[in-house]
Amino acid sequence: MSVLGESTQDAIKARTLNLTLGSGFAAFLASAATVFNGTFKAIFGENLSAEEVAQTKTTILSFVIVAFAAIAVTDLLVRAWTTSSGERAKALSVIPAPSSLKAKRLEGTDESGFTVAALRFPPSESATPEYLLTKVHKAPVWVKQELVELTAA
Repeated sequence: MSVLGESTQDAIKARTLNLTLGSGFAAFLASAATVFNGTFKAIFGENLSAEEVAQTKTTILSFVIVAFAAIAVTDLLVRAWTTSSGERAKALSVIPAPSSLKAKRLEGTDESGFTVAALRFPPSESATPEYLLTKVHKAPVWVKQELVELTAA
């Protein structure tokens, strides 16, 4: 296992976005241009007082640090969120259903007119699917296979 994460146990499996890598290079260039007086004077001119130069450099460096930190943190959070949602979807094995698949709920009093939105295979009962039933003015609900009668529209 390497420091950069080659293990299957990693929380974040995706690579760093090019935006993050590019912003790191841009932060380096902006910092270098601010630190070296010759480059700084070429960009901002030589008519600034010592106080204005100090304030400008402080502002630029602060902005560069905050911008790079925001981009890096956003990249990290998005990659973690994407990885975790993919792992949850694999664990549940959720499959979208064809839009024409209709269902009748057999639980209690029979109710027809449901549309099947998806089906899933819960980890505990991998052989028995559950259907996500939707109907106008009703909350979507997961129902076990034995309590549903499927019909094609």
